[in-house]
Amino acid sequence: MHKKITCIPFDDFIARFVPDARAPRSSSPVLKSVQGHASANRREGHVQEHQFQFASTPYKGDSSERSGQAVDCGMYLKEGASRLGPANDEGHRRVNWSWIDIAIECKMNSTDDDPFDEARDTHEPVAVGRREVLGQVLDYARLIFQYQQRTFQFMVLFLGDMARILRIDHAGIFATAKFKYRDEAAGLKLAHFFWNHALLSSAERGHDVTVTRLDPNGPDAERMREQVKKVGPDGYVRAMLVGTLDEEWPWWKLEVPDEERGGSRTFLVGKPHFMAPGVAGRATRGYIALDANNPDGPPVFLKDAWRVVSDDIEQEGSVLKTLHENQVQCIPTPVCHGDLAGQETRTQAVWPKYHPGKECPLKTHRHYRLVVKEVGKPLEQFENSSQLVSALWCCVTAHAEAYTNANIIHRDISTGNMLLFRNEEGTWEGASA
Repeated sequence: MHKKITCIPFDDFIARFVPDARAPRSSSPVLKSVQGHASANRREGHVQEHQFQFASTPYKGDSSERSGQAVDCGMYLKEGASRLGPANDEGHRRVNWSWIDIAIECKMNSTDDDPFDEARDTHEPVAVGRREVLGQVLDYARLIFQYQQRTFQFMVLFLGDMARILRIDHAGIFATAKFKYRDEAAGLKLAHFFWNHALLSSAERGHDVTVTRLDPNGPDAERMREQVKKVGPDGYVRAMLVGTLDEEWPWWKLEVPDEERGGSRTFLVGKPHFMAPGVAGRATRGYIALDANNPDGPPVFLKDAWRVVSDDIEQEGSVLKTLHENQVQCIPTPVCHGDLAGQETRTQAVWPKYHPGKECPLKTHRHYRLVVKEVGKPLEQFENSSQLVSALWCCVTAHAEAYTNANIIHRDISTGNMLLFRNEEGTWEGASA
């Protein structure tokens, strides 16, 4: 997150990121304030429909997450709160990264535990303890992005008698300046934020509205389980599909634009087969996917990423189409692809307003999905020397023909971009991705 953090006044933060609501008249308690004034607001239906709840979760990590990370508190929709299980004798419950709407972390010291340093131009901390807190904040953000389908997220930090509110996307972080929250006047700021947030739509709260979370007992989820039986019992694709159908992770129906033919298609996915680390950047996730409209169709590979927007960088699916048109061998076959309308990072767009005269170091990222026909396995999983040599030959051929036939150079050659797959004749081939 180097040079990707900006702290701004509270009123600016609200105006830019959580607007369009009338502030509450009382700050205590926050939830009663939000619900008690709903009838006075023209968007009261949002509050009544959402019914947010807070949950204390400081000790128990998500049962599906190996790291055991547990944020102190969370704001959940009623449906999500009902999935947390019973509270212990102290009123604490188990965090659920796939349902939490706002993560809330509590620290004792307003300075030593503050992950941001407004005295420095970058607003990044120098002290070891403060850098550790920033790392903790980024870990929470990473888990929410990985377990959910989010375009951005909000987070609240309590730092002694002070607080900050954060907005995090894949380009960077905007945070409010620290403010007191314990007295009535200053506490209205916190209530103001939760009030506004409760009135926002799912998209305005950072949820990707091109996806639908599957009911574990619903027909789509059952189709996914049945599909495993139709894949060869000893095949690597079956093993990958079984691995993605993790019952402790959420399963989704994802829309993928079809920019070549128009419209969109839908695919069913489970746990990501691959997840890039970190928060800032492309945040690539790879899924073993099933066509939602073709229950008997074979598994395909779906790539979900926040691609960098640049005149010099084409969509991956468009590049693959060009390569196929130029008879380049040994490359994935695109099924459909496209950018998701309206899903683009905002941090880089707002950054220049608070850094006048400076060149913005942030990139614009746009949400993009690509589906390809071939489901490959990593090159390092070759079973014998014949497979390895064959795969390398295919990849060298692909790179050579891409240059000679289409004047395209890959520029990112690595073992992660070399795959093994079994073709329709049952022969092992390599593919350059």
